[in-house]
Amino acid sequence: MDERSEVTCSIRRPEGMTLAVLVLASAALAPPPRVPRLPCEQIGSAMAHNRAQNVLTTAHNRRAFLERSVPAVLFTALAMRPGAAHASFADDVTDAGKALTDATAADVPAALERLLDLSREYDGMPTDALRKQLMDAVRAKRDELRGQGWGGDLEETYLRLQRQVDPWRVTELQGRAQVAILLFAPIYVALLAVQQFVPGLFTIAYAVAAAVIFLPLLQQILFG
Repeated sequence: MDERSEVTCSIRRPEGMTLAVLVLASAALAPPPRVPRLPCEQIGSAMAHNRAQNVLTTAHNRRAFLERSVPAVLFTALAMRPGAAHASFADDVTDAGKALTDATAADVPAALERLLDLSREYDGMPTDALRKQLMDAVRAKRDELRGQGWGGDLEETYLRLQRQVDPWRVTELQGRAQVAILLFAPIYVALLAVQQFVPGLFTIAYAVAAAVIFLPLLQQILFG
């Protein structure tokens, strides 16, 4: 009996081990559990919802930015509008120019200083017309008082005002420069005729032409 039971046990053990191996192999070879997937319609709907939410958030932020920025921009534009910004200054310059025109010799220094302060306040003049109006008034008063109280101090103030308002002396030289431009074409044609028909006189004619064109400008620059 003992020998049979040992034999039986020795036969059944391999069967149990084989069964265990088969179970483990089946578990290893079994396909992984399937993860449930969302339908395509649900994924598309979620993406569309997120996109719409982002668009709404961006639009809200832009609207808030415009609500804060537009009033400030409009205020700045109105404040910097040329007509509104220059009107008061132009009135002050016009009044100061009239005060200089009506001033006596004793009042001219204060009137010039007032114009100089205004030009420094604006760093020049806002328009060419106002610049010309101011410098014409100052030069007229200067010509009026030459030899009658227009001394070195007034000339120095005048030059400081000129450097501030019209440093290139455009308003002063504009008239003579326009005359020189108008004379250039006929003088050039006359020089060509002299060179063609009287070449011996061309050097003299050239010197005369240059004097006619440039001498008035040079005189105004040096002694104006």
